[in-house]
Amino acid sequence: MIIKDLSYNKQDLYVIGVSGGPDSMALLDILFSQGYKLVVCNVNYNTRKESSYEQTMVKNYCLMKNLMFEGISVTYKKEDGNFEAWARDVRYNFFKEVLEKYNAKALFVAHHQDDLLETYLMQKQRRIITKYFGLKEETFLANIKVIRPLLDMLLPYMSECSD
Repeated sequence: MIIKDLSYNKQDLYVIGVSGGPDSMALLDILFSQGYKLVVCNVNYNTRKESSYEQTMVKNYCLMKNLMFEGISVTYKKEDGNFEAWARDVRYNFFKEVLEKYNAKALFVAHHQDDLLETYLMQKQRRIITKYFGLKEETFLANIKVIRPLLDMLLPYMSECSD
């Protein structure tokens, strides 16, 4: 996969959300190979039998590459409400804690063109009134800067993004 050289300051420290899927692992590898300073974050939701394996795989990758790793393991309960909303809150609260802990500049996530289109279609289907349809390459969520450098890439071979 060929990706543009990203133009963010490589002297700054960044957090990256990594699920262990091909999209986030690809972004991690790209950022690492371009010399970015990273703290890798992984959330194990314990919803699939592979979840613990994927967290261990991401942690081992970080050990091999001498990258900082932060991981949490959580369990959803029905009283937590809608799973997707709950998981997003857990994920971004965790990312925010790690950003503050390391005084990191921003958060990288691996959303790509498929995610952009999916978000646009959900917004239209739900008749959501918004200033911007889809996803922006840079935005703020939970008071943290979120960077999505893969939005202009069509990655049809990649699995559904859970970042």
